[in-house]
Amino acid sequence: MSKLVIPIVNLATPAGTRAIAAIMKNRSGHRSSALATVKRILDDVQKSGDKALFAYTKKFDGVALSPRSLKIDKEELSRQADKTPPALQKAIRGAARRIRAYHVLQKTAGFSLKTPEGRLSQVV
Repeated sequence: MSKLVIPIVNLATPAGTRAIAAIMKNRSGHRSSALATVKRILDDVQKSGDKALFAYTKKFDGVALSPRSLKIDKEELSRQADKTPPALQKAIRGAARRIRAYHVLQKTAGFSLKTPEGRLSQVV
């Protein structure tokens, strides 16, 4: 079995300069290719919505999804919630209360809300 060796390159030498240039050249080629792929996927999802998401999930993750497979019944949701650590449940409930209080007030002409973390306000 051969050993893999990671070369040590002194960047202050001509060899180091060439090594960095080669890495950067290779990196930029992959970057533009990746950006083109991501753009194509985003465009497809924007155009086709969930249908595209399901197709990409199948392609990249090997998982077949459908709108029906994403629906979780209340009993399953409750069972999973019961498995959540109590401290996390408390944090989520607190966050939900603060989010609700903030957005209920948002319907008015403006507001100021004092929270344990500080003050939130909106000027309309």
